[in-house]
Amino acid sequence: MRIRVTADHQTPDRAPLRLAPGDAVRVGERDDEWPAFVFASAEKGEGWVPERILDGARPDAVVREAYDTQELAVRSGDIVRLLHDDAESGWSWCRDALGDEGWIPHRALDLAADHWFVLDHAAAPGVRSVFTHPDFPQHVAFLQSLRARGLLVAAGPLPDEEGAGMTIVHAPDAATALEVLRAAQEDDRAVTAGILRVRAREWNVMVSPD
Repeated sequence: MRIRVTADHQTPDRAPLRLAPGDAVRVGERDDEWPAFVFASAEKGEGWVPERILDGARPDAVVREAYDTQELAVRSGDIVRLLHDDAESGWSWCRDALGDEGWIPHRALDLAADHWFVLDHAAAPGVRSVFTHPDFPQHVAFLQSLRARGLLVAAGPLPDEEGAGMTIVHAPDAATALEVLRAAQEDDRAVTAGILRVRAREWNVMVSPD
């Protein structure tokens, strides 16, 4: 999902620290600006990491969740692709136009902008008569959940291809958009059961009724 950068962000001079589950670290001070982070030192290097990825008494701890402290340098006006949002820490993992990835703070991203996208659905290989399949009501239930949340614009089958359909979604912000994109792959049981395939496509809406 594409996001506009609203402020410059520079990477620190310190080399990034890449931790794996089971790594031993020594925990130091807490970050005054980003209280979810503590300073961790390991054989691989040192850097700021979310305290929640650490287990054990302080100052010695063990990493229980892989983490990479790599940050991404960007300039205001850049467009990046948001790959993962860590709402608790206030940072998002993004990829720039050159393919480089790293963390960008929320304050440098336009996360409040709304997002439109299309979910293209098609019958999975070998599946016939999608609409009469016993698992198809699970897809309808997923669409109804989107409607209940006020996110569904329209949905329905495409007449030129058997088993194909299109769903238009309007999310009010980046966090909601990411959640819907995840749910389209993981919560639509017609997709997880192998009845439907789904492809999410961003939609740049230029004219709308509002």
